[in-house]
Amino acid sequence: MLGYVAVAGIMLAAAKLQMLPLPLFLGLSALMMFAFGLMISNFTALAMEPQGRIAGTASSLYGSITTLLGIGIGTTIGQHYDGTLEPFATGFFLCTLASLGVVLVVEKGRLFKSHQIAV
Repeated sequence: MLGYVAVAGIMLAAAKLQMLPLPLFLGLSALMMFAFGLMISNFTALAMEPQGRIAGTASSLYGSITTLLGIGIGTTIGQHYDGTLEPFATGFFLCTLASLGVVLVVEKGRLFKSHQIAV
C-alpha cells in the first residue's frame, strides 16, 4: 500500500507539472494496477475471514458496497475531467491516502508490527 501511495504521488506530481508522457503514464499505471490487484485480494480475504457462517451474505454485501462506492467516487472524479490527467491522478492519490488512513485506523498502529503471537 505504501508503494501504491508513492507511485500515485509520482503520477500526481508529474501530471501537475505536465510532464507525464504516455510511456511514463503507462508504466506508473501498470505499477498501480499490479499493487491494486495484490491489495484488493488481501483486503477482501481479511474482510471475509471473521464472517464464517454468513460468508455468502457478507461477500454479497461487500461487493455491493464497494461497487456503489466506486460508482460515486468514479462519477465525482469524472465530473472534474478537464482534458488533462490531473483529475485522474488527483483522484488516485486522494483515494489512496483515504485507504491508507482507513488501514491505519483499523490496524490501530500495528501496521509494521508482527501479527503473530510468540509461542
